[in-house]
Order: sequence, then structure tokens, then C-alpha cells
Amino acid sequence: MKNGGTQDLDDDYQATWVYEQNGPGSVAIDLFRKSDKIYNRFEVSNCQLASIGGTQCAPADGGCDLKLILTEAQG
Repeated sequence: MKNGGTQDLDDDYQATWVYEQNGPGSVAIDLFRKSDKIYNRFEVSNCQLASIGGTQCAPADGGCDLKLILTEAQG
């Protein structure tokens, strides 16, 4: 998603992509709880493509690391 792109996850939560907030090339996701207007920010790093095959419902491995960098901020 582009910077500031927001997606509703359910009736009470939404996710917003934040690019270059912590320097060039950085990516974060804000998870916002609408009911009390609180959000947590997670830094996204070390993204890897999934491999082909595997014995799970989805390709094996892959994904990204998330690090909580802002806790329960008022939005």
C-alpha cells in the first residue's frame, strides 16, 4: 500500500502503512483501535518471500519481522 494507505481489518481495527517515518527505506504499520482511538506502531523489517511448496496451507517460510516501537498512543 502507498504511504498512509489504510485498510479496515474488522469493525473496530484498521491498519495504516507508514513509510520512511524512521528514515529512508523504513516501513511501519499503525494498528488503530477505533473504539478508544489508541494505536500501536510496528516497524516492519527483514521481509522474505515464501518458498514454493511446503506441507502447510500456505508456502513455507517467508514473512516479515515486526518490532513494537510505539505503545498505546492516542490517535
